[in-house]
Amino acid sequence: MENWKDFVESLSQIECVAAFRVEAFDDWGDDIPITVLFSYFGRGIARRFCSLSEGERDYVFEKIEAGVTSENTELAAYVATGLLEAMYSEAIKNKDLWEKMENFLQIQSKAYLKSWLEWGG
Repeated sequence: MENWKDFVESLSQIECVAAFRVEAFDDWGDDIPITVLFSYFGRGIARRFCSLSEGERDYVFEKIEAGVTSENTELAAYVATGLLEAMYSEAIKNKDLWEKMENFLQIQSKAYLKSWLEWGG
């Protein structure tokens, strides 16, 4: 079972995604709340989505889905409330961008965002 640190390491295999982690720690230091760290990933993925290759996009969104569906409830919560919510909030500023990104979301990631938005997210 993957924990949040393993998730961050595997997601950081994508060069620009690794830069989001560096930025987060530069801004917050070692005491960064984990949800905030994940929000840096979410916003960064939205900002850099168009520069990611198709393979990188597939990898990132597969990792997101694996995180949301993880049996590790802590990881699932960080991915949902940190990464996905921040990614959506950043991407929706440009409807065309969000529509492109939404095509890469998998079943549970889409379901989470749909529920979150219905709830008032």
